[in-house]
Amino acid sequence: MTDGGPKANTVLTRHDRHAAADLLTQAFFDNPAHAFIFPDPTRRQEQLRWLMYTNLGGQLAVEVSFAEKSADAFLAMAFWHAPGAPKASLFQLARFGFFAMPLKYGWPAFNRMTKTVAEFEKRRANGLGGRESWFLNNMVVAHAQRGKGIGTRLLQQQLADVVDPSGFPASLTTQKPENGSVKPNAFGGDFHDLLGEWPDIEGARSPRLVLCLFKKAMAAARNRERGEGEARSGAFGLTTPSGAIKEVAGKAQDKVGNAIKR
Repeated sequence: MTDGGPKANTVLTRHDRHAAADLLTQAFFDNPAHAFIFPDPTRRQEQLRWLMYTNLGGQLAVEVSFAEKSADAFLAMAFWHAPGAPKASLFQLARFGFFAMPLKYGWPAFNRMTKTVAEFEKRRANGLGGRESWFLNNMVVAHAQRGKGIGTRLLQQQLADVVDPSGFPASLTTQKPENGSVKPNAFGGDFHDLLGEWPDIEGARSPRLVLCLFKKAMAAARNRERGEGEARSGAFGLTTPSGAIKEVAGKAQDKVGNAIKR
């Protein structure tokens, strides 16, 4: 990589919030869940841009970002929610304007959003069987950069550098079946898939498919920690070193703190 080339594993800061919101809005405009929350395509661009920008406030506060960036634009970006890391508090959500959504776009949109998030979390938690994981959140690649292997390369590097050494599995959710063939290539092909219909949420407009992907904890990382005790999951045969959650989450929070200060 030359000095003038793209920079991989860049950490997002609060100064990148507008650019990141633009990229997320572009990527998720036709996403089934977001089309369900904001069903009017003529208004969705503005509505979704507000939601992405608002949500980024909370993500930058509690999650660990990574991205690949050119001199003037983000090529790809995502967040990890580390094992054991806290979710954004009600105070933080209020601070970033999240609770203005019912006033701006109405209670029906707010209710659809909260129900959607709850359904995703329920299905992912059921798949993990109560286990902690690295949750891959909002991974997107700019439209003009798709098909070049940028997202796969960036994610594979993160899995090797962040996830595999930790001994924890990784997880993600998506509503597009085609992502089930793309994401596994980046994850390394070690998966358990959950496919199923949602219960009815406000009629036929609700998304009908959730696909959860899981990458197992690396055996090498497990073996290094066997002397410290293990907790096992019968669903996936995964192993979590006991006592490691606080250490991993602490390192993740240190990264977040350093990024916020920048």
